[in-house]
Amino acid sequence: MTTIPNSDAIDAANKTFMDAFTKRDISTILAMYTDDAVVVQPNGSNYAGREAIRTWFTFLLDNTPNGETLDLQTESLFEARDGTIIEGGRWKNVSEDGETQQYGHYVAVWCERDGNWQIHRDLILESGSG
Repeated sequence: MTTIPNSDAIDAANKTFMDAFTKRDISTILAMYTDDAVVVQPNGSNYAGREAIRTWFTFLLDNTPNGETLDLQTESLFEARDGTIIEGGRWKNVSEDGETQQYGHYVAVWCERDGNWQIHRDLILESGSG
């Protein structure tokens, strides 16, 4: 993967996201999204704005078994002229005993706001189980 000027910041943000998922820390997860962010699921459903995203993450985490973690693997990063970063990668949920429960691809559009990188669009492209 080619390194771009802000790749370390995106790596750090992804680590924060994964840690917050493991700790079920919705406040930290929400702070990683812009106020007008949109999360789009493979079935076409979408959640626009932090309150809708909060509702979705609350449901998701309430239905995620204890000990299950999220693993994000960046596969590509592109920085646009306006400072926006497009990240493509793979995600998977891993059970406490190390078994993959669900997996898929994602595209995240990151924007820098007040010195912090936040997700503006989060597209879950496909998913599977087992």
